[in-house]
Amino acid sequence: MAQRRAAQLGGLIRSGQSATAIGLAFNGLAAYVFLAAAGRSLGPAEFAPLSVLWTMLFLVATGLFQPFEQELARAVSANRSLGLGYSEVVRRNAVVAAALVACVILIGAIAAGPIAEGFFRGERSFVIALVVGIAGIGFMFFVRGLLAGSGRFYGFAVLFVADGLTKSLPAVIFWLAGGRNPSVFVAVLVAGGFVGGAAPLTRGGVRATDPGPIPQWGAVIRAIGLLLITATLSQTLLNMGTLAVEVLSSSQESTSAGVFLSGLSISRVPLFLSQAIQAVLLPRLSRLATNRDEVEFRRTTSWLLGAVFAATVVATIVSAALGPLAVRLLFGPDFAVLGARDMGLLTFASLTMMCVLTINQIQIAVHDHHHAGWPWGVGVVAFVLVAAFASDDLFLRVELAMVAGAVCTVAIAIALLNRAVTTTFAAPSAPPAPPD
Repeated sequence: MAQRRAAQLGGLIRSGQSATAIGLAFNGLAAYVFLAAAGRSLGPAEFAPLSVLWTMLFLVATGLFQPFEQELARAVSANRSLGLGYSEVVRRNAVVAAALVACVILIGAIAAGPIAEGFFRGERSFVIALVVGIAGIGFMFFVRGLLAGSGRFYGFAVLFVADGLTKSLPAVIFWLAGGRNPSVFVAVLVAGGFVGGAAPLTRGGVRATDPGPIPQWGAVIRAIGLLLITATLSQTLLNMGTLAVEVLSSSQESTSAGVFLSGLSISRVPLFLSQAIQAVLLPRLSRLATNRDEVEFRRTTSWLLGAVFAATVVATIVSAALGPLAVRLLFGPDFAVLGARDMGLLTFASLTMMCVLTINQIQIAVHDHHHAGWPWGVGVVAFVLVAAFASDDLFLRVELAMVAGAVCTVAIAIALLNRAVTTTFAAPSAPPAPPD
């Protein structure tokens, strides 16, 4: 039975997903190259605000725009499984996404001063980079949803490679040339989303289709809104560790955020493999749910969750043993501050959150959007409470807060998941809604 399930998961990964996995692995490697080049070029003190920009950029952009990837992947895949077109789905999601970008620009313009003082040591240029970078990553997430839903996984590889090269290649050249200007690293970081998102479009990665059913505006906004809550809370818990270190650190600990991010980035190496699987997991599960194939749905999800939990245990042990050495080799001796305990806790927390992200994909496939977000909210509350009182050791208090938040979130998510799947397949199937 285990071999059969392994073969099924292997088939899931090979059916176009191998290209996605290769592209995502390259993108992950490129991210480490970028961070290492920046860290070695700038040193811990100058690297600290760049690390905060990196964290805020992916926290906010992923929180706001990953819902469009998820909803497009689900809706487009479901329409295709029923033999329907999907261009109207794409158009209405694009309008909502454009409105969200406009809101980001407005908020950035109004609150530039407080954001700069609170996170970037008064540098308003970082706020501009944050706003522009959010728009770029939002564009990339939208294209990813189109590619996933339409099954164009080779386009995923093009997207990830283009994004990775845009960030890593200029950063390495600048570092080797002896450059020490943070603005160069900021510029290439911001450019990656736009280049990555545009690359598969220039190669015909997305094609027009028949309009298909026209979704109601209320349904589109509700689905995106619920996913937005989930994505925002999940990204807050995933990334608030670095921000907490920056906020809680004293004036004598000005390098702490950069040091913490160096260890956190090493602890999240396995996340890149999980993203490759999740990129194709949601469309497949959406098709299985639409076709009412409960047996295959449960088999796929059971094996996948078991593999993710096992990977969490193994990765935690390996990171505790080798993580400090990896930080030293990649970022240099100035960053070699975190020990085995730190790396073990960071990896356990990060990959436990990865388990919840996987559960969220399953919930979205069965239209359980409204129960995906609030467990992350409980986790954020747990993080704040533990970070406030856990320890006088800056790194330890944040690490324990991450573990507490992750454990609370995964416990609630597991409890909700089985109920959602059981309810979905127990309900009578309904025919697809006709176009308005």
